[in-house]
Order: sequence, then structure tokens, then C-alpha cells
Amino acid sequence: MKTTQLVPFLLLVVMSLSSCLTIVEEITIRKDGSGSYRIAMDGSKVKEMFGDIANKMGTDSQKDSTRAEVPADTISDVEKEEKKYMLTARLLSEKSGISNAIGFNDTTQFQSGYSFDFARLEDLQEAMISLEDEEAFGLWNDEASIELKGKTLKRSTGNSGFGDFLAEVMLKKSEDEGQDGAAVKNMMKMMFRDLEFKTVYHFPDQKIKKWNDKRATVSNDRHTLTLLEKPMDEKSKADKKPEALIIRLK
Repeated sequence: MKTTQLVPFLLLVVMSLSSCLTIVEEITIRKDGSGSYRIAMDGSKVKEMFGDIANKMGTDSQKDSTRAEVPADTISDVEKEEKKYMLTARLLSEKSGISNAIGFNDTTQFQSGYSFDFARLEDLQEAMISLEDEEAFGLWNDEASIELKGKTLKRSTGNSGFGDFLAEVMLKKSEDEGQDGAAVKNMMKMMFRDLEFKTVYHFPDQKIKKWNDKRATVSNDRHTLTLLEKPMDEKSKADKKPEALIIRLK
């Protein structure tokens, strides 16, 4: 694919990425409070939409161009992403109660993020708060909490959500680069209006009895609760949500 053909395709991809991107946070919690955590940027919908075109673009690009020499001290964007998540996993592995920390950047499945096991929910909380906001994906802060008391799980995000986090990150970056904050915020709302944030709670050895968030759905076997939000969508943001998610288990 020649450069003049490539530009419209890339523009289409950029404009479509926000509507195809889902951030998936999965928390598995066992009866004793131990479990596993995984969070990923899931762009698999992009692959479904552009997979064949992207493959053809790659093949044709090799035909229409020659390979340029790349300085030895430079790395690709893909490698930078891999390095970023590997570094996050390394930081997590140094935390008390954390094990099996893995960073991943799967370009074939359009997924990137990290995962790890934790001995206690307190270890999960402390490890995530210790990360920088961007690595923690924004739902973990000093005001947030997650705890399991008896058969009741309670999680509070400190009256903030992923939309608030995303807005703060974008505005901070705009200020650092000397850009107009209001303009960046409006652009962000337009680009990320269909961005989805999905939180999945798995309880492998307990069943869900009750939950207080009407937006959530529970699997037929009652072991999994899923909460799907569109953090930058005004209508979604207007939906009433509890100050804290409360799940009562059997």
C-alpha cells in the first residue's frame, strides 16, 4: 500500500480505536481473600474490523518500500509498550504478598497489560496504590478501598472513576505540553465517548447472593459479576451509581 493510500486508512483506524477499545479489569477472589488480578487494554474489536486490511497493508508495504537502517539504540513502539508493562510487572513482583507478576503486549490479539497473584486483598490494594496512576489505570488511590469481611465484598473508588482518571491524565499532559486544557478535554470527550471500562469479579468457590449496583450483571452460575461502563459518555455518567460496590456472597 503506497503512502497516499496508507494515510486515509490510518486516520480511519485512529478515529475507530476509541469506539473499539475496552479496558478490562478482572479480579478473582477466593474465600480466604487471596486471588489474582489482570488488567488489559483490549483492542480485539479493532482486529475484527481491520484485520484483513492490516495484513494486506503489511504485505504491500514490504513490496513498495525498502528497509531503512535503524539506529541500534532505538526501539519500536511495540517494544516500548512491552518494556513498559514488563517494568510494571517487575515493580509489582517486589511488593509484599504479590507473586507471578507478568507484563504482556500481544500484538496478534491487540491486548496489553499485566497480571499477578495476591495473597490478600490488602496486598492487592497496597501494590496498586504504590504504582504511578497511569500504570494503575486510575481506579486505585489513597481514598479507594477493597475489602472482604465475612461474606461481603466492598469496593470504593474514592468517589472517582476511570473517566475522572482519564481526564486528569489528559489534562496534565496538555499542561506539560503547553496545550489548551479546555480544547484537549473537548477533544478527549469526542474521541473517547465510546470507550468501555469493564470490571469483572470472579468468585470461584462462592456464589453471589446480592449486589447493590443496578448496572451490574451476574452470570448464570452466580460466580461472576460484570460491571460495564462508558466513562466518557455523558448519558452513562449520569446514571446513578452507589458510593461503593457491595457484593454479598453465599
